[in-house]
Amino acid sequence: MRPAAAPGARLGALGALAARWWPGGSGGGWPAMLAPGSGWQAARAPGIGRGTAVEVAANAVIPAALGTGAWTEEAALEAWAALPSPGTYGKLRQLERWLGGRDGRPFGSAGRLQGGLLLQADYCARGCCGRCPLSPPA
Repeated sequence: MRPAAAPGARLGALGALAARWWPGGSGGGWPAMLAPGSGWQAARAPGIGRGTAVEVAANAVIPAALGTGAWTEEAALEAWAALPSPGTYGKLRQLERWLGGRDGRPFGSAGRLQGGLLLQADYCARGCCGRCPLSPPA
């Protein structure tokens, strides 16, 4: 149903991303194109759309850059704050409808989406409605 999600297609997209980050003769090491401020667009390659690129930046690039010392903590926090939402999906759609928000997009950034995933796992998935910090006061 989703040809781009097939294992072979995902491996091909990973190969395209690796070739972009470490072009022939680059010598390895931290990719120059992943300098602080490069943004999530640096995680795009053929087969990797906007949403996946944001997820790669949030879940791989920023943590690895901070963990290896390639970026300072300040640069990593700035990159995190600048990440847009990759888009709400599956298990968060119901929570998104309930929360609404001022602009109708309670998960308008990658950070807010990660928070929504945490709330969903800690409260929604455990049947703890009414105990969530976002529940209206009783």
